[in-house]
Amino acid sequence: MQYNEEIISNDDKAINDEDLNIRVLDIMDCRYKYDMPSKIWFRPFVYFYFIKEGEGIFFIENDAINVRKGDLLILNSNIGHNISVSDEVSTIRVQGFGVENIGIGKSDEDEKELSYYYIKDYEFQDMRSKLFEKITTEYERACPYNTSMANALATIFIVGLIRNNEQKLEVISDVNLNSQISFIKSYIDKNFKQNIKLDDLSNIAYMNKYNIIAEFKDTYSLTPIDYLILRRIDVAKNLIITTNHPMDQIAEEVGFNSQSYFNQVFKKKVGVTPYQYRKKHRL
Repeated sequence: MQYNEEIISNDDKAINDEDLNIRVLDIMDCRYKYDMPSKIWFRPFVYFYFIKEGEGIFFIENDAINVRKGDLLILNSNIGHNISVSDEVSTIRVQGFGVENIGIGKSDEDEKELSYYYIKDYEFQDMRSKLFEKITTEYERACPYNTSMANALATIFIVGLIRNNEQKLEVISDVNLNSQISFIKSYIDKNFKQNIKLDDLSNIAYMNKYNIIAEFKDTYSLTPIDYLILRRIDVAKNLIITTNHPMDQIAEEVGFNSQSYFNQVFKKKVGVTPYQYRKKHRL
């Protein structure tokens, strides 16, 4: 009985991994030099970066972190970041992988939220380095169950990381934290003026476009393209009422490539033409 009581008391501190379902969505193995352009990423899922070689700078939101071989960085979803090399003779090689449905949080009850976590010269570097290589190579291998193997290796790495930092980190099993569908909606809201296509959404969210349609419709009761059109119409209605811009200019400002198509879509969604809508609301 004493043995059972000890198990129950320890369960309160243990990390519940029954719901930990690790699925690798993306991998990278890149080398950056001084003159390479620095791209800013907003990945819609948690990402683990390992500095395989060299040194450089990670810019994460308003922070600049000098990193070198053996360092580890963990970034939660939708955190703007990029990599730079400041020395003309230096290079940096970065390996990484991203997974869905989890995030990394602080164990401290008073401060749960976490944008990123930096581990400098973390122990077992050789083991981590080899594990990262196995995850990236397995994910890209053309052999049976390669993604299952990559998922298993990523699970081993993440569980080991949490166990070694149990007093500092914990897994957040909140599927909404890295919701790709929410990310897609946010992307449309910010870029509705652009010529957005399903293939574009598929590339930025690392999802099959048919899954995007189904899940977006399940969440918001309309397809991503329908939402894009309604977003444009909503902005157009405000411009029609509050400005004297001609209709062809408004059509262009909200992302329609022709005034005739804008008029057609507007009437279908609103019930009147843009001119009728302006006249009605100006009166």
